[in-house]
Amino acid sequence: MGKKSQGGNLDIFENVTTLLEGEEMKKEMMELVQAHLSYLKEEFKLYFPDLSELDLALIRNPFLVDGCLIPNNVQEDLIEFLNDFTVRDAFETLPLMKFWSRMSLHFSSVAAMAVRGLLMFPSTYLWEQGFSALLNIKNKYRARLCIEPDLRVVLSKPNQGLMNL
Repeated sequence: MGKKSQGGNLDIFENVTTLLEGEEMKKEMMELVQAHLSYLKEEFKLYFPDLSELDLALIRNPFLVDGCLIPNNVQEDLIEFLNDFTVRDAFETLPLMKFWSRMSLHFSSVAAMAVRGLLMFPSTYLWEQGFSALLNIKNKYRARLCIEPDLRVVLSKPNQGLMNL
């Protein structure tokens, strides 16, 4: 894990430091903290995989990416992608999310590389939106056991047919 936790410095974890204040750091406690931090690090890698500069460049502007750096199984698809004028027009007129969702139909291997990076952010936003809605629903004045119907109403998007009425 980190150099500080391996050296016994846990100042950043205020509660652990307060708990162990006045006595020497026990070896078992240090090992437990290090194991927990290692586990957290692995869990974060599952939710937020490392994106290479190539992945980020491909998302931002696929027409500036060097084809030699792309994996071999995607290169043929990328060559067709880069030489298609309709793709370039779509890139210039559409927002990134819509562009890559449309490209996934025709150029699935190239779009899969970009979508992998783009999907992290909306899912995190939706999770935060749901948690905020839950906090608003479950307050001291409204303590219900069954909150699913209320959450469904808060988190669902309005039907476009209803908006036209």
